[in-house]
Amino acid sequence: MALKTILLTTLAMIAFAANSVLARLALLDDSIDALSFTAVRLLAAAAFLLVLCARSLPRLQRQHWDLLSVLSLFGYALTFSLAYRSLPTAMGALLLFGAVQFTMIGAGLLGGERPRGRAWLGILLALAGFGALLAPGLQSPPWAAAMLMAASGICWGVYSLRGRHSSQTSLERTMTNFTGTLPLVLLAVGGVSVAGGALHGSSEGLALAVVSGAITSGAGYAIWYAALRGLSATQGGIVQLSVPVIAAAGGLLFAAEVPSATFSAVALTVLAGIALVLWPARAADVKPQSASTQPPALPNEPRSITLFDAVSPDLDWRTANDTVMGGCSSSTVARLANGHLRFTGELSLDSNGGFVSMRCAPQAWDLSETRALRFAIRGDGRSYSIRVQADGWREGVFYNGAFDTQPGQWELLRIDYADMVPRRRGRVQDLAPLNPGAIISIGLLCTEKQPGPVAIEIAWIEAAP
Repeated sequence: MALKTILLTTLAMIAFAANSVLARLALLDDSIDALSFTAVRLLAAAAFLLVLCARSLPRLQRQHWDLLSVLSLFGYALTFSLAYRSLPTAMGALLLFGAVQFTMIGAGLLGGERPRGRAWLGILLALAGFGALLAPGLQSPPWAAAMLMAASGICWGVYSLRGRHSSQTSLERTMTNFTGTLPLVLLAVGGVSVAGGALHGSSEGLALAVVSGAITSGAGYAIWYAALRGLSATQGGIVQLSVPVIAAAGGLLFAAEVPSATFSAVALTVLAGIALVLWPARAADVKPQSASTQPPALPNEPRSITLFDAVSPDLDWRTANDTVMGGCSSSTVARLANGHLRFTGELSLDSNGGFVSMRCAPQAWDLSETRALRFAIRGDGRSYSIRVQADGWREGVFYNGAFDTQPGQWELLRIDYADMVPRRRGRVQDLAPLNPGAIISIGLLCTEKQPGPVAIEIAWIEAAP
């Protein structure tokens, strides 16, 4: 992982944890009420993000808010503030993070994802940890506050899931949704005022809310989206395990909150369970080998189906590049003397281009009993996506599974169908999970925004159970 990615990821995790610390400091001594903290935080974040996205405003003004995303974001922020009136910093961060992950895992299960044995063990371990955390007699948090934080995590999970189907960039989507919460803020503040409720905020409380909104939320999200360019989806999920730990350290340093031994043990149990769920369900990468060694052998496991190897017939491989939209990139695909497939090209960003791809002609496969693609590749250090085309979908829709490569090293990779994202012309599509029985074509795509040569060699591809 590049040093820049490590630094950006570290800063983002500190910012996310700081949200918990700032909210706790502001609400602990009632220097500001929960609604006022929420209102100022959302307003400051919206203002900061508007400045960052200033160049995109003319285009974004023609787009509509996603109501469910806006409601989820507002619900997250308000219940987050209400919960931190009573919850210690570390406890709140753990409940929030756990609820977010369980929401997203639950959505995956409802969408047809089927975790493997290790993932089920992780789910049970995390549930057991939460059960112990909330059990009477084990220094459990106030139930009302705990439920508020769980609701906050569910709202953030829903918000995150909605973001998968947006055509905007992550930063643009965040700006649009934060500005979308402002009418809700006005309604909430106006409603409380009309009802005779007391809103208050000292200069310290207001300052903490502004920092939470503009810096640890607005700037924090911008840093996180920059870090994600160098992280896989799995890495992005796993590094967030550090947030409750950093929040606990912040609570100790700034609010004199010392986590109990019981809480520490339960927190480790919950985080270990979630790590088991998030850890990639894929074959282990082979050890790096020199360019002169042989690639990983085809496993030939029962019920696996070989789609391509050194002795398979030609699948009529063809390329498709950004020239279809006026770009200047080029690529070729060729069968080598050893039977391997080699995809090479030149990636150019000129004329708004930036992608090269290749795929085989439609085939009469029956992969209905398989769950993943497994393949042996030797890459160039770039990031790629394996692309799958399914019969029956409209032209241009491909299910994509991203992976990174190590330059000059053979690697054995596995990508589950459940982890593949449907896209059309780069935009995520709101479609059902991939049906293995409908797969008719496979290929590769490189869309890295780094011009230069592209080169990857494929020894074999198989559909695995």
